[in-house]
Amino acid sequence: MHFISDLHIHSRYSRATSKNLDLESLYQWAQIKGINVVGTGDFTHPEWFKELQNKLEPDGSGFFRLKNPPKNPGLPGLITNETDVRFCLSSEISSIYKFGERVRKNHNLVYAPDFDTVKRINARLAEIGNLASDGRPILGLPSHDLLEIVLETSDDAHLIPAHVWTPWFSTLGSKAGYDSIEECFRDLSQHIFALETGLSSDPEMNWKVSSLDKYTLVSNSDAHSPQKLGREANLFDTERSYFAMFEAIKTKKGFKGTYEFFPEEGKYHMDGHRKCNVCMEPRESISHNEICPVCGKPLTIGVLNRVEKLADRELPEKPAGAPGFEYIIPLPEIIAEFTGTGPASKGVQQNFIKTISRFGNEFDLLQTIPFDEIKSKGGELLAEAIRRLRSREVNPKAGYDGEYGTISIFNPGEMEKITGQTDLFGGSLIRKNKQRKAKKQKLQPKQSLVKENIRHKLNEEQLLAVENEENTLVTAGPGTGKTNTLVQWIIYQVEKKKLPPEQIIAITFTNKAADELGERLAKKIGEKSKKILCGTFHAVAYSFLRKIKPEITTIYDANNRKQVLAILFPEMKKTEIKKLSVACEAFFEGVANKNSNDFRQQLDAYHAYLDEHKAVDLSAIIAQTNALLKNNVDAVAGNYQCLAVDEFQDINPVQYDFVKLLAAGKRIFAIGDPNQSIYGFRGSDMKLFFRAKDDFGAEEIFLKKNYRTPLPILNAATMLIQKNEYRANVTPEATKLSGSRAGIFAAKDEKLEAKFIAEKVLHYIGGTDTATTGQALSDYNYAFSDIAVLFRSHNIGREIARTLRNYGIPVVVSDGTSFFLEPPFNTIAAAMQLLENPHNIVALSELLITVARLPEKQIPGLLRRYIDEIVTLEEMTSSGNWKEWMKRYTILQPAFETAGTGVLLQQLCDFLLPTELDESEQLKREILLQSAKEWTETPVDFLRRQILSPYTDAARYKNAGVRLMTFHASKGMEFPVVFIAGAEEGVAPVNREDADIEEERRLFYVAVTRAKEMLHITHAGTRTVFGKEKEMQVSRFVGEIDEKLFEKDEPGAKKKQKPTDQQLSLF
Repeated sequence: MHFISDLHIHSRYSRATSKNLDLESLYQWAQIKGINVVGTGDFTHPEWFKELQNKLEPDGSGFFRLKNPPKNPGLPGLITNETDVRFCLSSEISSIYKFGERVRKNHNLVYAPDFDTVKRINARLAEIGNLASDGRPILGLPSHDLLEIVLETSDDAHLIPAHVWTPWFSTLGSKAGYDSIEECFRDLSQHIFALETGLSSDPEMNWKVSSLDKYTLVSNSDAHSPQKLGREANLFDTERSYFAMFEAIKTKKGFKGTYEFFPEEGKYHMDGHRKCNVCMEPRESISHNEICPVCGKPLTIGVLNRVEKLADRELPEKPAGAPGFEYIIPLPEIIAEFTGTGPASKGVQQNFIKTISRFGNEFDLLQTIPFDEIKSKGGELLAEAIRRLRSREVNPKAGYDGEYGTISIFNPGEMEKITGQTDLFGGSLIRKNKQRKAKKQKLQPKQSLVKENIRHKLNEEQLLAVENEENTLVTAGPGTGKTNTLVQWIIYQVEKKKLPPEQIIAITFTNKAADELGERLAKKIGEKSKKILCGTFHAVAYSFLRKIKPEITTIYDANNRKQVLAILFPEMKKTEIKKLSVACEAFFEGVANKNSNDFRQQLDAYHAYLDEHKAVDLSAIIAQTNALLKNNVDAVAGNYQCLAVDEFQDINPVQYDFVKLLAAGKRIFAIGDPNQSIYGFRGSDMKLFFRAKDDFGAEEIFLKKNYRTPLPILNAATMLIQKNEYRANVTPEATKLSGSRAGIFAAKDEKLEAKFIAEKVLHYIGGTDTATTGQALSDYNYAFSDIAVLFRSHNIGREIARTLRNYGIPVVVSDGTSFFLEPPFNTIAAAMQLLENPHNIVALSELLITVARLPEKQIPGLLRRYIDEIVTLEEMTSSGNWKEWMKRYTILQPAFETAGTGVLLQQLCDFLLPTELDESEQLKREILLQSAKEWTETPVDFLRRQILSPYTDAARYKNAGVRLMTFHASKGMEFPVVFIAGAEEGVAPVNREDADIEEERRLFYVAVTRAKEMLHITHAGTRTVFGKEKEMQVSRFVGEIDEKLFEKDEPGAKKKQKPTDQQLSLF
């Protein structure tokens, strides 16, 4: 059967849409237009989805009926033909993200056959962003990843890239798109089978790009009001069902084609600058270097230009099997031309009602009713207008830069007023227009939007460090190319010095840093990089420890330590166990007094337990390795000739001894920045950095050229750090000699501080309305992931995170704790440990508490009964949760060594983690599952690798939104736009007796130097502390910077005048 569909519309919950965009209005206007299948739009919005569930019922075909359709026609006095209207579950997702060093802004349409599929999609997307903020949610989710979620949710869920040529938000658009569908969707490209062409292009234009021949070209209205329904649509001749419709789109069998806007009417057809009334053909704009000749700003490059740049054909070539298309002009526009009034006038409305009442619906009139019938019912003028439309004999005036074009049917003077009962409008004919035909154009060859990644050459200081033949200590300030210098030094050893890569050790502080170092090396030296021993301090030390004591197979972290101590000393209180655990850790890390006998008895008992169970404490790995290496260093590490250490300023005494042992008689390259030493609370000592020059006989080299931070901001950072008595004696030199001063904003309270940050963020991405109108409301075009909000403590970040979400801004909240150290993820680690070894009493103890939820005082007795083989694992408790866990354990345990890590972790997370996770926990879950999915070794190796990285930099793993993180977590990262929130006394710096003010200042210095382009520092006059409002004073660190280096920020981002949305009202 033949039917017409419009599969891209919105609800009243989307920005800049009509308030009467509800299911009843859509039903009424589908009747008026003659459309059989209408997309619901916006199924991701919680309130709209509830409405869909309440008002729609499945029809058994994957489509839905309106339970109680309205009886009235929608317009007074209107009579329409009966059209059987069905709804298709649909939504549009806006993605703003960074890929290939460019900001990408894409819109994609998602379709589902049932409510359960929608629920699963929404559940996944809700983990990423705030779906309630907008009917078309704005996420920091790449299009590729969105497609992956859709595919994982259901085989019958589909994704179609929306209006693919629109400059601002599309897959192939000039402003933030790609050069090909494959570049966007990469390994999942085969799952893209259709593209929505958008109002400013038609299939014929797309037929000039041969790479698009394989895709079915669909067209939809993207209606923001019910009246705009069907301004573009699709025609089918197949069974009217969800499954048959998408099969027709995939195969092009049963898909008869599209009804199209004349592309010139679209508001991005030509190049131009609306503010200056400049509209240009592509050749003309290229002759002006695509710069506005009036104001000197870049032109908005239109769809015609963009198509021509990607085209590889001079003229369109219709692909084999491709359906045709027909143009339509909305009937109110035709009537408006007759009456000489606007389409929204009352006169046009009255004539529109008369016309539809005579012909039944709009599509029948525009496309199928014979001319004679039109002439007899509507008059000669209407018949001639429809004839010219169907023959494509029109006069287009092209749209540009957000301004809709116009399509006129008659030339001036062609219509003379006549009267008559049979003529609705009157008119006589003078001459015909020429038929619209495709233009032959060929612009410059296709250009890639992705800039070539040219190798950054080493400057004189970096080259000196890389080629130094002696032991080298590099003091490298922020933004001086520290990591690149370290990588080039290793490459120099392998390529120039011909040192076998297996003789090199590279030490970092986190797994992610080690991974990034390995990736950079792999790009330069290929497979050789895999032979380099590269890892965290703990991972490298553990590898040597296993060589000396291969029987050690278990690692206990801080949680495990507390469990063991509780087993060993059941008489001790929980607070005493915690205090003892902290003391043990300090002792192992070399922070505590080695001669202290306060807990010697307990420490000896703990050591004995470790030895008995062939285990090692994570905090003791390096010290234990040091003790064994003193007499075995040549035998264990003698084949290594070079040692590279990153972030050397964060080293603690035990790690320093480890480096000294490994470096004896070998080359060492240590690099860091004492001014960024911020981990004194966990034992690091920046004085060790200065000692290293003498201890290693190293030549000290300074990297001073800062490539990151603009001069005004760098001057502010330098002025701040110079207040420290103990610091690196080096002044950074800016290479960015221009740039904005740091903004300073004094908010009345923390809510207004958060509001200011949210509005500034929207300003920097071009304004939220860019996503709706396509018009940039500011001169900025950043991705969400280009922006970071930094704070001294998480308390400051909570209000900001809440406010950003309320504004519809995707947020990534991260911290620096180990993946498996904190609840609830320690339960996952315990489960994996028990799967590896059913006799791991420590892991069992953790699971009895967290899964079986038994009181801690019952645990020791139960464990003794298990050790004595009085009870089995299954018989430990009758708890329902424990029985469920045992069912899964029985299935997973036999295949643990060979199971896929990704599948295993997914099952454990689904069962053991709570359904409600906070932002930081959600990020960790996502990263763990992704890391496990990519892991190629055993689950045991995965577990050990995670435990051996006691510090994480989780924010490096994901760039799907604005990053919210502590100063500590931001270390080693950089962002174009940085906000420092909570710059107040008692917050930054903290108000603690043991606070080291110089370390607090270094911490603030680290935050300031994360900024690549823009910096804003905010502080509140009052802040809620422990439930009470407290007056706050601006941080002394702000006062230590010359006020001339600040620019006062005002509340509310300066906005351009919002363009009128021409969709909102027809009458």
